[in-house]
Amino acid sequence: MSYITTADEKGLKRLISAFISPPTYDFWSRQLGSTHAWSRCYARVIARRAESSNTFTLRLAPNGNIGRFAPGQHVNLTTEIGGRRVTRSYSFSNAPNDDGWVEITVRHDPSGLMSNWLFDNADKGTVLELEKVFGAMTSDTFSELPLLLLAGGSGITPLMSLLREQASLGMPRRVTLVYWERNDTSFCFTQDLQAIAERFDNFAVHTIATMENESRRISTAQLTSLGVDTAGVTVLACGSSAFVDRARLCTAEAAASFQSEAFTARPFAVADEAPRNFTVKLLSSNRSIEVSNQESLLTALERQGIVVQSGCRMGVCNTCSCKKVTGSTWNAESAETDSNTNSSVRLCITRATSDLTLAI
Repeated sequence: MSYITTADEKGLKRLISAFISPPTYDFWSRQLGSTHAWSRCYARVIARRAESSNTFTLRLAPNGNIGRFAPGQHVNLTTEIGGRRVTRSYSFSNAPNDDGWVEITVRHDPSGLMSNWLFDNADKGTVLELEKVFGAMTSDTFSELPLLLLAGGSGITPLMSLLREQASLGMPRRVTLVYWERNDTSFCFTQDLQAIAERFDNFAVHTIATMENESRRISTAQLTSLGVDTAGVTVLACGSSAFVDRARLCTAEAAASFQSEAFTARPFAVADEAPRNFTVKLLSSNRSIEVSNQESLLTALERQGIVVQSGCRMGVCNTCSCKKVTGSTWNAESAETDSNTNSSVRLCITRATSDLTLAI
């Protein structure tokens, strides 16, 4: 595969390393319209296509610094919006290929900072920055048992990458995909899913439009009515946190294993009975601010104009992690309080429960 830095690029770096620093190299490379970089990964949009009424796929040609990705993983995508760097996480929707391009599929949310910018600006030729690849729900984590893929809305993207991988291998196991969307015009990859179903007898796909009808949301009875067997299968579920929780209730008891990823964080439970404000001292900027225990530290910092690098905003990618020097915090993922000094906290899923000192 061509994800490893090429010998030519390595040779060029060795040749010029005595004359130019990596930041200067990156600056002039970008000024000249190139995606080459010393260690950062720049990627050029080489194609764009609509997937549904509100979703589009970007095919990107990254430089040699991307490294390898596994189907089911995500990547942090960064660009400059309104004079500041903004980072969000997106799943790869393709399987790895020898040509080296990657694809991400984006749901356009007019109120979403990044998705709205990509919808308006990410045309062929646009250069974006890709950061670290992450995510544990990959084919390395499941056995040869039949697969049951449960996708809610945008949760289809990592599962599509995994499905395309299975198709490239000749569909070595039975795979069933059940895919929920709000309405009929929101389904993605419809032609690809149909083509895979026509090619492989051991692949079945069911699409369900909920149309805000509670009875059409995922349930044990619904899966049974579709003829979906949950006994002894490997379940991979991806969607909102509420969808993933329902999927677990429906299948985990009968399934051989259950893995999931949510693209929204679970709602914060209130850490204290009454709203309280705490003082947070920021060491790097020598600044103190007041934050509420009713919101995440990331939200509180951003609300006061403090720019913090973030990615998934749900505690997965660790981009917003920082050192908590002193104080007590509450973690939404573990539902536990951390009173340790010099510990790492993920700002997007952490609330203050006392005055804090952060290494920001």
